[in-house]
Amino acid sequence: MSKLIDARGGVNSNLLSTMERGLKNLPKDDSLCVMVDSLSAARALEAMANRLQVVARRIKRGSDYVLSFYAQGPVIFPEFEGLHYNEEEPLGEDIVVVIDKETLGTGDVDFGEKLMKKYLASLTCLMKLPKFVIFINSGVKLLAPHGYVATEIQNLRDLGVKIYACGSSMEFYKIHHKGYMRELRVLTMVDIVSILAGPNKILKI
Repeated sequence: MSKLIDARGGVNSNLLSTMERGLKNLPKDDSLCVMVDSLSAARALEAMANRLQVVARRIKRGSDYVLSFYAQGPVIFPEFEGLHYNEEEPLGEDIVVVIDKETLGTGDVDFGEKLMKKYLASLTCLMKLPKFVIFINSGVKLLAPHGYVATEIQNLRDLGVKIYACGSSMEFYKIHHKGYMRELRVLTMVDIVSILAGPNKILKI
């Protein structure tokens, strides 16, 4: 299961032992993201990944570093092999993610749920985090506190991403706010349209 470990504040022996176990048991096609606050900590984790023959990718986010570890290397298309981030360049407009369904894509439901978990987990590894994630239509069902993506949504929230839900959708699906995630902001359609019409980069799945 894709997840984010916040290791800012120091990499100690206990964390290294936990990381080594996690990387050794990392399922194929899955990933693990770790956030650290020093280059030396990032290099120590990269050295471990290299020893365990796990693919590692590092990006700098502000003063922190996010490392993504893959049991199998991410798919690289030949024409993009030289693509890299220039950390000195401005990152442009804010990112807004819109989710309007309970699974990612169409087809097998179980596989769609796995893809949704990976998608939400991968958002935490972006060089620039989304500013908002808006859940609309049946996507609001994902906000259940014990739902299958509760951990991934909480990881985004812990990193400062604002989680919003469409009020009309919650009313239609008879979802009561008290039974859902704490600190969840419910938006009107006017609110949602205002955000989407602003100077933002919209990612809709």
